[in-house]
Order: sequence, then C-alpha cells, then structure tokens
Amino acid sequence: MKNALGMEIKSICISQDNKSLIVGNNMGEIFELVSKEARINASTKFLPGKIIVQGHFGPNRKSNNEIWGLAVNPQDSDFYYTCGDDGTLRTYSIS
Repeated sequence: MKNALGMEIKSICISQDNKSLIVGNNMGEIFELVSKEARINASTKFLPGKIIVQGHFGPNRKSNNEIWGLAVNPQDSDFYYTCGDDGTLRTYSIS
C-alpha cells in the first residue's frame, strides 16, 4: 500500500484482542490503529491513528535520511532522543 507521499507499509501486527493494529512504514514511523468494532474484519473503520514512533525521513531527500544521534536521558532512562538529517530532535518514552 502506498500513499501520495510515497509511504509504504512494511510491517503490520494485530493485537491479541483483535481490536487494534500496529503498522510500520518505510519512513521509520510506527502507528497504532484502534477499531470501535468488536473485531477487525475486511470492512473495519479505524479511529485516527496514534503515532508511536516518528522517524527522521524526508520523502524528497531519500539519500539524506540518516539518524545522526541517539542519547538516553541521564536522569530518567525512560526517555531517549534522536536527531537526524531532517533537522529535527525527537523525544521518545519507552513506557
């Protein structure tokens, strides 16, 4: 599956309760899609996706999409930070 930005789904996993999907794409992003329905089926409608991890990716700069830095917060190891070619600093929580 590809959208207008060139995003391709690279990985997908369904939850044990069959109500949500975790989707990874070629831009280094991971989303959680949750359904209001009892179980996911071919016609399931999902709530707006929640981004879990956002990558350092520029669709028009495919040769410059590297992560250059990774650091763990020395006072709270639950948080870590990345920086990359896209010129952003991102904060993540492991829990």
